[in-house]
Amino acid sequence: MSSVQTLKKANAGSFGRSIEKSDNPKKSEKERGKSLIERLDALHDAFKARRKAHRKAVYSDIVSAVEIGLALKADKNEWKLFCDGSWQKTKPPKPHQIEHAVRFAIKFMVGPGKKAQQKASFYYNAVASAVEEGITGKKLKKLMMTEGLKKLSTANSEKKKLEKQLAEDDKKEKKEATRTTAVTKESKKSNPLIANKSGDSSRQKEMKSAKFDVNAVLRFTNIKKSLMAHKVGSELWMKATLAALGPPLELHVHKVGTAKPKAKESAPDL
Repeated sequence: MSSVQTLKKANAGSFGRSIEKSDNPKKSEKERGKSLIERLDALHDAFKARRKAHRKAVYSDIVSAVEIGLALKADKNEWKLFCDGSWQKTKPPKPHQIEHAVRFAIKFMVGPGKKAQQKASFYYNAVASAVEEGITGKKLKKLMMTEGLKKLSTANSEKKKLEKQLAEDDKKEKKEATRTTAVTKESKKSNPLIANKSGDSSRQKEMKSAKFDVNAVLRFTNIKKSLMAHKVGSELWMKATLAALGPPLELHVHKVGTAKPKAKESAPDL
């Protein structure tokens, strides 16, 4: 018989004996007479109680880490010592990252390792918003017990996402407003039709009375309705949309017709 088979046989035998005879006689006497379901139900309650006690202990540790982190944030000398401390395989903070002291305090508490640091990030995300609002100590622990870490972490992530989206929208609006202002200023400089719009200056009066040429682009939707269908010298009217002030001025012409002035009226002055 090989050594592996011998070890397996020995383990099997010891496991069987552990079922047949408990190391705790009192426990066996207490459980004697109970069904397997009753025993399993009691085990479930005990496990649940231990998990609850574990969660409370974790909440207390997080509260302590937050308090230490806030103290480090307020003390540059202590923060410098903290940065220079032993971080093992975890990347230590830089002196200029003092604003993130709470996050690094939680990271240090949880310890090195990829999974451990992921857990630390989860803990920090759960309490970050509350700490920013000044909630610490017993109030913070009560909040964690009431809401749970997962719910708090999800809410904080959604808050960050919303804040980021609002910041991006605000940036786009400011950029668009700047671009619109620049285009308007350029149009006023290059187009006499909209220059000096704010005041009735002598230049405006001159423009009202004087004749001047305007470079324009006329776009027609139908060749039959274009100016080409009329004779030179014809008095015409047009229905158009002002598409751009230019230069050049751009009109989208929808209709063109021959002017038919009423009696005692002259044709439209084009």
